[in-house]
Amino acid sequence: MEGSEGSTVYTATAEASDRTYLSCNGTGTSCYLYGAQCGLRYTIIVAASSDQCSSLRSPPYRISMEPCPPRAVMVNASCEDHSALVSWTPSPVAETYRAVATAADGHEHTCNTSSSNCSITELHCDQEYTVFVTASHENCSSKASRNVTLNTGPCQPGGLSVTVHCVNQSATLTWTPSDSAEEYYGCAQAGNGDMLYCHSTTPSCTVHGLVCGTVYNFSVQASDGTCNSSFSDPVQDGGGIIPTPYSSVTFVLE
Repeated sequence: MEGSEGSTVYTATAEASDRTYLSCNGTGTSCYLYGAQCGLRYTIIVAASSDQCSSLRSPPYRISMEPCPPRAVMVNASCEDHSALVSWTPSPVAETYRAVATAADGHEHTCNTSSSNCSITELHCDQEYTVFVTASHENCSSKASRNVTLNTGPCQPGGLSVTVHCVNQSATLTWTPSDSAEEYYGCAQAGNGDMLYCHSTTPSCTVHGLVCGTVYNFSVQASDGTCNSSFSDPVQDGGGIIPTPYSSVTFVLE
């Protein structure tokens, strides 16, 4: 604001979008409006008063403060496609948002949007993620929201091996345990589509009721009580231990 030194006093008044007011006085060319709040728009007018005149007012000047940190951040995981939908309460002045998920293994995944939710994809299995959201307006960014924790589902068990017990027509499956798994489901699928299962809280279980002369594809699935890993794709040639993360074994019971 411009003016001459002396008896002229300038008063700056800022009306916020929530109908609150800030003001400051000065005899020079500036004064500080303290107490401006995040997430608010302000209309500022400067008035000049002196012994001779007190009715001079500037045109209004409008500014927006930086957005407040997003509130009520929620994360809903999708076990099937290794993604999570992050949502929050929008800020009145925010133009864009950025959600960040950082895993315990150091990998970082982000999504950017102008709405109040976005999907973070390609999450790693068996990881605990810390998720937060920031809001931006022009060149200003908010502080980060409160952190939310996301635990992804277990990785598919590896190192599957099968031991067949011909006498009682059963097969014992063993595998390398997954860190976050609480239980496992073993599967034996026959060529006609019939399936037999076993369940265990340890990395081993026995499938009963196998039929002689039938080809079976063996696989295993891990679960943490919320998310299940996928069963492996069937392997058509037999073979002991299959050294892939998606272990499956084919065995002919004779």
